[in-house]
Amino acid sequence: YYNSKSKGSAAYINLAKDNTNNPQAIEKYLEKINYSSDFLLGLVNDCLVMGRDFNDNLVLHPVSYEYPEFVKTVLSMIEPLCKQKNITFKYTSNYYSIAVLVDKIRFEQIFFNLLTNAVKFTPEGGTVEFSLENRKISNGIFSCDYCVKDTGIGISPEFQEKMFLPFEQEANDVEIMSQGSGLGLSIVKHAVAYHGGTIKLDSKVGEGTKITVVF
Repeated sequence: YYNSKSKGSAAYINLAKDNTNNPQAIEKYLEKINYSSDFLLGLVNDCLVMGRDFNDNLVLHPVSYEYPEFVKTVLSMIEPLCKQKNITFKYTSNYYSIAVLVDKIRFEQIFFNLLTNAVKFTPEGGTVEFSLENRKISNGIFSCDYCVKDTGIGISPEFQEKMFLPFEQEANDVEIMSQGSGLGLSIVKHAVAYHGGTIKLDSKVGEGTKITVVF
């Protein structure tokens, strides 16, 4: 992947040089270069996270994180992506306005990865939903369901068995440029486990995917 993306960027740079009198062509090639650069940066970052953080020596740094702040952060990231791809984004919530004690970076990482995946594998004109349902259990202890749902291409039963393993990717019609490193879901699984949560998947090919994380 790294080698092919590097060669791709170099090729687009040469093509841009050959079309200095064609602004539209240059813009197209610069866009491709930007995609390649983003891919490489994402791949490097994911590899660093897996190699450095998600091992037996990981130490979480829990802080008090208010739900409204968390929601604002997540929505500010996902709404522009949906708008850019002409995808309808829906957010619903039924939660107590409280704070949770989590490692802020790891906690956000879970939902950034799940939501960007939902956008990535949902065709233009589709829908991505994010919902929170917070329930009081007992003695002041709360549990919350975080649900990411999309109307995308879905996941085959065969791939569901290995989708949380590092570097695994399913063959599909999504552009290679947009597929990512194959580490995002593995990072999600580790981050959820380290926070003592669970993750549930419900998906059918051609009918979309629903992932529920419970803390």
